Amino acid sequence: MRRIVQFLLPALFLALLSMPARSDPQGDFAKAKQLEQDGNLTEAFELYRSAATQGHVEAQLQLGRAHANGLGVPQNFKAAYVWYDVAVKNGSNPGIYGRRNAEKKMSDEEIAEAKTLAQRCNDSGYQDCE
Repeated sequence: MRRIVQFLLPALFLALLSMPARSDPQGDFAKAKQLEQDGNLTEAFELYRSAATQGHVEAQLQLGRAHANGLGVPQNFKAAYVWYDVAVKNGSNPGIYGRRNAEKKMSDEEIAEAKTLAQRCNDSGYQDCE
């Protein structure tokens, strides 16, 4: 038994050290809003993404908006659709309009690809979204 404990404790410690640090999604969202207001769109986008991948619905909506309008990232309607769809599936009514507007900018093939990406994003717990 002692040998098992001697083996498991260091292994557990190493596993904990290798886990990525998670930030506070609400804090990241608040910082992102301030950065956006200050005009630092690239840093704001990164913090929105951090919050969104942790399930923050408003951050997911903001990522859709950022992609749709090219705010801090190149304009990308498929990525906008993905994040709007994720937000909608998490209860965001404004995301419905954003998703609909993104669809208007894409071909049927692009919409199908975006729907597949959105499903993958949801299935991965928001970790595989781009």
